[in-house]
Amino acid sequence: MTKMKHLWIICLFLLPPVARAEMLVNEVQILPTEARFIELRNTGGADVNLTGWYIQRKTATGSSFNSLVTSTQFEGKNIKAGGYLLISRGALPGADIVIENLTLTEGNTLRMRNVDGEDVDQVTWGSIPDGQSYQRTSSGEWIISAPTPGGGKSQEPTEGSQSQQTNEAQPQPPTQTTQGAPFVEPTIKAYAGADRTVLAGSDVLFEGKATGLKNEPLEPERFSWNFGDGAITDGENVRHIYRYPGDYVVVLHAVSGKYAASDYARVRVIPADIVISGADQNGAYVEIANKANTDIDVSLFRIRANAKEFTIPDHTIFAKGASVRFAQNITGLSFRANDSISLLYPNGEILFVFSWAEAPGASVPSVHTPSVQTFSQKTIPLSSEESGEALGESVFVDDASASSSFSASASAFPAEKNENKNDIAWWGALIVVAALSAGSVAWVRRKERAARPKDAEELSADDFDIVDISGK
Repeated sequence: MTKMKHLWIICLFLLPPVARAEMLVNEVQILPTEARFIELRNTGGADVNLTGWYIQRKTATGSSFNSLVTSTQFEGKNIKAGGYLLISRGALPGADIVIENLTLTEGNTLRMRNVDGEDVDQVTWGSIPDGQSYQRTSSGEWIISAPTPGGGKSQEPTEGSQSQQTNEAQPQPPTQTTQGAPFVEPTIKAYAGADRTVLAGSDVLFEGKATGLKNEPLEPERFSWNFGDGAITDGENVRHIYRYPGDYVVVLHAVSGKYAASDYARVRVIPADIVISGADQNGAYVEIANKANTDIDVSLFRIRANAKEFTIPDHTIFAKGASVRFAQNITGLSFRANDSISLLYPNGEILFVFSWAEAPGASVPSVHTPSVQTFSQKTIPLSSEESGEALGESVFVDDASASSSFSASASAFPAEKNENKNDIAWWGALIVVAALSAGSVAWVRRKERAARPKDAEELSADDFDIVDISGK
């Protein structure tokens, strides 16, 4: 038995060593955008087929991972023992996979998984300066230094397709740390707010937040904002006005002691295509229309009528193409036809001034309810046939009826004026038809008399007797 054990031990020593593959995320560069890349490295002694593998990404403020490099993009990709694989946004020389929308920003976490969905490697970084990369040293530590995509291979263009490069192991030069500084794992988080759509010229509120080591609310020493249009400012809660439509990225940078974190939000600025589209002449409502092709946040916008203002409540959203009526019993605004009505930005600047003359339907009276009817003595011109009395009789009418009568009369005059010419033509045609009809009747009667026999007796008054039926 002892001899058998010794024999097995000898056989084990004689067997060739089993090669083991170790895949790592080796280097990451996030800026400049077109030079963005991820470098993978196989530190093991066996080749690795990456078919079915994938990489996921999580932002600094995110709670879950999202797809970054899919298994489809890894299909058929192999990385040799000791070799590298380069994933880039732009067509970097030697890139194995090019992803045009590759997104990498400050404070991200990458997670690489194999075909079985098992975590193979995970890496998190904080702020990486423009033109620098976050890279793993031979000792396993991370530093920020000059980028070396593809393991420092020559950056000269290669012939053929990008996948023709060889991924054989190459000696690595000693790591230089003269540029950059040692990486500090992010321990605080910043939040710049959600993406939003705003109106050009409106006063936009940005509220910054930060959390500490244990996700507790934090009051950093400094909040710095970059609005993407050349403007910057400091402060936790700040306001900014975008004067021109476009797509902007707002960046918040929070600093607390030796720690720092950044976050960004996208802001779409659209033309201020929101107007007062109508108003009731008796003050029952003001109608506001969103003529833009997207939903608009109109929180804290104001409606002004006769120096009195109503502020639209916070978190009010107008759907695209929608018209919304604000009733008088809610706004408290009091006005009548031709009174001044304006729509204002939250900061008080005038966005739109309503024109009664140009607004379709603005002169149409609202429906009066009996509870709000008032009566006054007015002199209404009536025709003698309608009244049975002399013209100018004094009658009692309600304001709404009088208003409706005036509106109807006013709207009728232009129509009559425009139709005068058509009326003249119509009467002329009628006269011609009547003349022709009369001529035809006369001609028919003449024919009948001509056809009557010559001996036909003519009747006269003497042929009739007057009979008295009164009984007197």
